[in-house]
Amino acid sequence: MNNVSYYFYSFYDFASISFLKILHRLGYLFSNWLFMYVNFKKFNTMKNLFLLPFFLLLLSTAHAQDKFRADFNHVAFFDPDTQSWSDWQTVEHTLVFNYNENKDIVHFTSKGEVFTYRNLGSLNEGTSKGNHYQIINALDDEGNYIQIQLYDDSKIGLKIIMGNLMVQFAKL
Repeated sequence: MNNVSYYFYSFYDFASISFLKILHRLGYLFSNWLFMYVNFKKFNTMKNLFLLPFFLLLLSTAHAQDKFRADFNHVAFFDPDTQSWSDWQTVEHTLVFNYNENKDIVHFTSKGEVFTYRNLGSLNEGTSKGNHYQIINALDDEGNYIQIQLYDDSKIGLKIIMGNLMVQFAKL
């Protein structure tokens, strides 16, 4: 998961992360190659004209994968007083990552509530008990500083951390 150039790089399930990284890198390499090719070689054959749309399509496909959603069906809460987690509750939540140019996150609850988390632009990666995650700093709708930690494994899911308060979402 090194050299990730977009926050929370994933698709509908977290198993496709490496495929999207490869696709993005190929699009980047081909766009650079195409730029050099056009500048240093004449477009004098029909073959070259047919390659141009292919490379442009590849490049646009790689960049179109930025926005993705994660669906969760369970939630648990951390109690800072007892230093323990609550039991899992069955409830549907959907988060849409990289929602706009700022790569903000929009959170939809089963009650119809919508929360927007403003991305502050920092991405860190790490592992916890052998499980890889990405974590960003954000602001919630009320201007509170939070961290959003997304694990590759959907059974661990996502944590929203605000000080010593935590909420964990998972797909079990």
